[in-house]
Amino acid sequence: MALFSPWPSPSPSFQVLRKFCERSEHLLWYLSSIEDQRSEELRHLGDVVYLDYAGAALYSRSQILATQDLLLGGFLANPHSCSESLAQVERSRDFVLQMFNVSRKSHTVIFTSGATQSLHLLGEHFCWADCGLFLYADESHTSVLGLRQFAGCFGSFALEDLPKLAEERLEAAQLIAGGSAPSAAKALNLVAFPGESNFSGLRPDLSAVAKLRAGASGGRRWRVLLDAAKLAMTGLDLCKVPADFAVVSFYKIFGYPTGLGALVVRQDAAHLLQPGAKAGAPDSAAGGEGEVRRAPYFGGGAVASISARSEFFVPRPCLSEWLERGTLNFQGIAALPRQLAALRRLAPDLRRKLHAQAVCREAFLRTRMRRHSNGLRLSRIFGAHEEARWSELQGPTLALVLFYADGSPIPYGLVHEEAKKRNILLRVGCHCNAGACQRYLNLSDADVRHFYAAGKVCGDNLGLVDGRHTGVVRLSFGLFSTLKLS
Repeated sequence: MALFSPWPSPSPSFQVLRKFCERSEHLLWYLSSIEDQRSEELRHLGDVVYLDYAGAALYSRSQILATQDLLLGGFLANPHSCSESLAQVERSRDFVLQMFNVSRKSHTVIFTSGATQSLHLLGEHFCWADCGLFLYADESHTSVLGLRQFAGCFGSFALEDLPKLAEERLEAAQLIAGGSAPSAAKALNLVAFPGESNFSGLRPDLSAVAKLRAGASGGRRWRVLLDAAKLAMTGLDLCKVPADFAVVSFYKIFGYPTGLGALVVRQDAAHLLQPGAKAGAPDSAAGGEGEVRRAPYFGGGAVASISARSEFFVPRPCLSEWLERGTLNFQGIAALPRQLAALRRLAPDLRRKLHAQAVCREAFLRTRMRRHSNGLRLSRIFGAHEEARWSELQGPTLALVLFYADGSPIPYGLVHEEAKKRNILLRVGCHCNAGACQRYLNLSDADVRHFYAAGKVCGDNLGLVDGRHTGVVRLSFGLFSTLKLS
């Protein structure tokens, strides 16, 4: 069953889309280019209908050819042995900063295997304080929730509704964490939220980042961690969004290479990850009271000097050298500038963003109007699609649950199987975002425990327990998405 029809058949969003296209000069590009680009750039896709851009962007033929030219046009050896490879890595480091509208003067880039490793490194090396608080949004990815394991060893952690975090309404979270103590105002506190939810596409008001950093909220001072893994796909400006720490995965932006991401750190927050920082130290200083933290681990290339016969070692003073363990994915890193250049030749940054937004809006409006013959709606859609400011608050993602004509829930596993039969690639489940599932499906902690006891585990196809949805169907859109779904 088609969720929406081929352009330009009538739909409730036709006038909205036409106005949008005229304003952005998108309509002419869409009509003249999109199908030609798909046939030329996505031959490898075959007849697959791809609706999982939140999982990974689609790499184009032009991007792979650009990488081929790089690898065959010169020799890239291990950077520890080859100065040219090292120079390529450093150029790509500058490129990443430029892509996010900052420079080495204000930020540093630590290359990782992806956003998850970036978060692991942050948690492992962050200067957690005994009376500090780690506060995270309810729509946080599991990899962000994993930071509780570090925070709980020193201070405390609490959860808050994502929109409330963006509105700085943190008093409730402070009470959850046990109230305020005189030492709390001086403690090092960390707040984390997604720039865009990978579950629903919900985007908080990121002006809160600067406000949180500028002053006390909830009686505490905050350092801000931005999970930008999903947001970076449609653009991230760290000059406008001055998070202390931001994590990204490049395959979500380019599709290729996989296994490559970054932890981007503000220079004025870098001391909080340095091996010489002291646990429990005031936020404003690298030193202060507290014991010098023992480095939990270091890898090859991270030390300036070391003895195998004693515990003596000297960390490298450069943060990226200290945290980048072993040999980097130097060939993938060198390919990053060419990936973006190839992508921009296909469509400029703003056009890619507006295109994904337009297709998602069309999908939402057409899906919302679908009803059974008895008048009951086919679906319930989550996110900020109904908001007046939807274009600011909603990313190109459609998260929904489906119902039969009698109102009973359709298991997402059935939707997944039927989609596969039709070569439609979409995602189902909770998408490593338990808080969003609990929020939108009204699941308590007791419900989660009960579902697990009933056999429900993360990543399976068990879409119903006791007649209740356990996850959602997620459709997500990007550059090569079209207004036609076969």
